Formats: sequence, structure tokens, C-alpha cells
Amino acid sequence: MFLISQTINQVRVYLTDAVFVTLGRCISALGSLFTVYILTRYLSPSDYGGLNLLMTFSIIATQLFIGPLGAGSTRFYMAAVQNGDTKSYLNSIYHALKILNGIILSIGCLFSFYLIMFHQDESSATWAILVLLITLFSIITSYSSIFNGLFLAAQNQTITSFYQGVEPWLKVIFAVLIIMMFGSSTLSAISGYILALVALVFSQLFFINKMINKNEKNEKNEKNEKCVDWISKIKKYSIPFVLWGGFTSLHLVSDRWALNLFSDLDDVGFYSVLYQIGYFPVTLIIGILIQLVTPFFFRHAGLDIEAGNKLKIMKTGSILIVLSGSITLFISFVFFFTNTYIFEILFSEEYSHIAYLLPYMCIAAGLFATGQAATLILQSEVNTNVLLKPKIVTSILGIAFNIIGAFYYGIEGIVIGLICYGVIYLAWIIIITFFRNITENEVNSKN
Repeated sequence: MFLISQTINQVRVYLTDAVFVTLGRCISALGSLFTVYILTRYLSPSDYGGLNLLMTFSIIATQLFIGPLGAGSTRFYMAAVQNGDTKSYLNSIYHALKILNGIILSIGCLFSFYLIMFHQDESSATWAILVLLITLFSIITSYSSIFNGLFLAAQNQTITSFYQGVEPWLKVIFAVLIIMMFGSSTLSAISGYILALVALVFSQLFFINKMINKNEKNEKNEKNEKCVDWISKIKKYSIPFVLWGGFTSLHLVSDRWALNLFSDLDDVGFYSVLYQIGYFPVTLIIGILIQLVTPFFFRHAGLDIEAGNKLKIMKTGSILIVLSGSITLFISFVFFFTNTYIFEILFSEEYSHIAYLLPYMCIAAGLFATGQAATLILQSEVNTNVLLKPKIVTSILGIAFNIIGAFYYGIEGIVIGLICYGVIYLAWIIIITFFRNITENEVNSKN
């Protein structure tokens, strides 16, 4: 009877989490879609392209600095709770975050100084201000991102989903307010984004403090006999993320910069709309699945993953990969027949000429998202070095695909390049994940 009651409670918890995650992701996706819809009406294709080029600096900062720390802090949070050492763990994360944001600020200031001193034209001063603003945006984003990762690691799907849903809506609301007050420009849009994130982070701090107080009450009567150097743990786990982060960040921004180099800002604006609409439905659904299974993976991983738990993670990961691939095929099939209607409803006529590329962009998004889902199996291990080679090599190939594609075929070439990159990336991750484990099992059985 007890087992039945326990099973029912577990099912109830999983269903509740699934509902909140789905709601949060759907509201977030609608907010992102609404952002594109509104900003393409307030901003010209050139200004919208400029905004997306500017955001590439934040992407680089995230991939190089914030993403690796976020991955490490999420991975070991439950291990710190189980070890009764939450306060020390969070202090270590805050210390690392201050150092990384100091580096981001220094780079931003140096780049702005370079623009003012060595590019003395009418636009250089504006771009210098924009670089400083995007630096501030990246720093505030780092806190929001880390906090959301901690909420997720703590299995608090309600709060995680709430902030995922609220963030894009706050951004577009503040951006539109600033645009209405000071005029349509990239400067106004990014200023609105910053104000939205400030409001978001202050509210997140309230829940972070509640988490700290709750854990302190649980730990105050327990002595932590096992002292863990959390900085070393996070650093060892996160360093591979930093090593491949430089390459992945260049790949993620190379499409827009290649278009800007071989075409113009208008094409960057057109492509940005296609990218956001093509990516959002696939990444929405696969993102829901990843968010639901991530706490399960890391809870079973602990400080050092055991053989029994590893088998559970492998089985769950296999199901996740198959589901992700099936979702990609289905949504792409739907887009083949509806792309024209989607662009007619959402955007002005000047964007309609790229509608036919929507299903192909969806395929590219799905291949990459499925590859990311597959990496969760490997990320559940303490040693993430196995991901270095596929991440770096495929990123270099992706950059080459983007440059060649943009040079010869413009937006079409970029989409083809993304599909080629996605196929190679997904195939490589699946091969090293399952082939490596088959080899390890054979060795263990012989011993």
C-alpha cells in the first residue's frame, strides 16, 4: 500500500512539473514570437538587423563565461545540498560570477575605447555606447541565467517556468515603452531589455534568499564531515565548456556577421526573423523535455555516477533523442504546407520572400536541439572532456559552412550550412555517447 501511495505521489509531482514547464515554455515562446512581431513593426529591417548583430556580443559572453559557470553550478547544486554544504557552494558561485563579470566589463570597455579612438566617424560613438549597453546587458543576464539554473537544479520547476515565461514579455514591454518615449532605434530597444532584466533579477533574489534560508534550517543541526572544494569541482567540470565555448560562440554569431559582410543589414534583419520563427517551435518542445529530465539526470549522477544510475540515464536519454527527432520531423512537415500563411499573418509583406525557407530552418533547429538533448547523457558525468572534440570541430565546420553559404547564396546558403552542421553534430554526439558506453560495458564484462 505504501509503494502504491509513493508511486501516485511521484506521478503527481511529475505531472505537475510537466504542466508548469509546458506553460512556462509556451508563454516564453509566445513572448518571443510577440517580440519579433512588435519589433519588426517598430524597427526597420536595418535597425532590427543591427539589434541582432549587437546581441551576438552577449552570445559570445554567455558561451565563453556564463554558460560554463551555469553548467557547473547546475550540475553540482544537488550534490551540495546532499552534502549539507549549500551556503559554501553558493558563495563559491557568487565569487566566480564576480570575477567573470569583471572580465566581461573590461572587454566591453576596451572595445568601446577602441571604437572611439580608432574609428572616428559619425556612427562610432553610437556603436561605442551600444557596446557598453550590451556589456551591461550581458552582466545582468549572467545573474538571471545562474539563478534560473539553480532553481532548475533545486527541482523548483514552478519558479523556473515562471521566469522563463515572464522574461521575453518584460523585455518587449520595456523595449516598446522606451521606443515610444525616445524613438525607434537599436539604442532604445536594448535599453528596454536592460531595464526588464534588472526588474527580473531583483525578483529572483527574493526566491534565492528563500532557498538559502530553507537549506540553512535543514543543515544547521548537521555537521558537514566531508569538506568539498566546490570551486575546483565546478572548474574541472566547466573548463571544457570554456574551451569549446569560444568556437561555439563564433559559430552561433558567424551566420549574421557573414551576411552583414557579404550582403547588408537588411538581409541580417530578414534572416533573424526566419531564424527566430524557425527555431522557436522545435526548441520550445524539445526544451520542455530537456528541462523535465535534467534534474533527474543530475540527481542520479551525484558527485560520482554509479553503474545502476548510469543505465537509467542512458535509457532516459535514448527516449529523449527519439522523441526529439520525431518532433523535428513532424513540425518541419507542417511548415512545408503552412509557411506562406504564417508569414502573411505575422509579418509585413517585405518579409514574405523568405517564407519558403521556414521548414528547412526548422530541420536545422531540430537537428541541433536533438544533439543538445543527447549531450545531457555525457554532461551527467563529472568528466566532460569527451565533448571537446565534437564541439570544437563541428563549430569550425559550421563557421566555414556559414561563410561559404553567405558568400555564394546569401540567406539560402546559411540555412543549407546550418542543416549540414546539424547532421554532423547530431551524428557525432550519438556515436560517442553510445559507442563509448558499449565499449566500456564490454571491457567491464571481460574483467
